Amino acid sequence: FGRVSAEDIVNGSTTMQKTFSIELSNCKYVKNLNVTLDSTNIGTTDKTLLSNTLTSSAASGIGVMIEGEKNPLSTSDWTLLKPRDSTSVYKFTNTPDYTNSDIGNSTQTMNFRATLKQDGSNVINAGEFKATGRFTINYP
Repeated sequence: FGRVSAEDIVNGSTTMQKTFSIELSNCKYVKNLNVTLDSTNIGTTDKTLLSNTLTSSAASGIGVMIEGEKNPLSTSDWTLLKPRDSTSVYKFTNTPDYTNSDIGNSTQTMNFRATLKQDGSNVINAGEFKATGRFTINYP
């Protein structure tokens, strides 16, 4: 995210959002995917956030929220992925339906966004920040 101010985080500035993609290759005839998120560090107040993994010179009072982009299986514009919550699933579908096709689609690209947010009403303290999460992708 680069250098950011506490004010921008609290006010929800769109500069606090970064998009990224997960691309699966050589996955022919896969249509539906279920994605979950896990992390060893989650927010102290807001459990939907990935929290700082740094301990030295670390920022505090903030975390990163991860959301999956809308697709035909989504119920909203962005689907929140709550870490450590097996019921929080981002459902992705590849269109068109290649299940009965003789060509298949070997690449699946899922789009996500990360948003830097305040962890509840915790005071934001300046410092370095690093958050990590592990995506699990199942083919139902």
